Amino acid sequence: MNRTAICPPRRKAFVAAALLAGLASVPGALAEDVTTDLVKTETLASGSYRGFHVSVPDGRQASFSIEATGTVDFYVIREEFYSGYTNLFSGGFVAERSKERAIDFSHTLSESGKVVVIDNAGKSTTGANPVGPVTYTLRVTYGDRWDPVVVCGIALIPIGGALAIAYIIWDSRRKARKAAIQGTPPPELPPPPPD
Repeated sequence: MNRTAICPPRRKAFVAAALLAGLASVPGALAEDVTTDLVKTETLASGSYRGFHVSVPDGRQASFSIEATGTVDFYVIREEFYSGYTNLFSGGFVAERSKERAIDFSHTLSESGKVVVIDNAGKSTTGANPVGPVTYTLRVTYGDRWDPVVVCGIALIPIGGALAIAYIIWDSRRKARKAAIQGTPPPELPPPPPD
């Protein structure tokens, strides 16, 4: 029997199961997967948070909006940094986007690998201090992603039309002024043909 092992296999399995059970008992520790349109209303206890892992297929985007009944913090965190948020012993976390001390938040994701967090736990030193339970409504809507080139092209059509009309008006006024300055009368119609 090898007594030099730091943690025997059975004990490793027990420790892993205990850690997972403990992590699952922390409200919000495991992010809920969101893969389709969703409208969800829940109450978030003081000192807790909720994470939503938003999966975005290629060529699509996920737009979400959150409204809360009280002041909370909102974060968009990359998956690899989410454990830094959930781990009480980490030195902190990195948010890709945040809105602290707010009652609403909206954002559009065009790629997977992000976790949207509603924080009523006071994890940030600059964020809201939890004062009680907060009810929130989360709305996630999936749609086709707009190609920026197409959006710019569509936006340029009316601008181009307006510029063309402005040029035509400017050019006709310029020609009229030029004719007035030169003193030449506008061309007359030719006489009618003889009968």
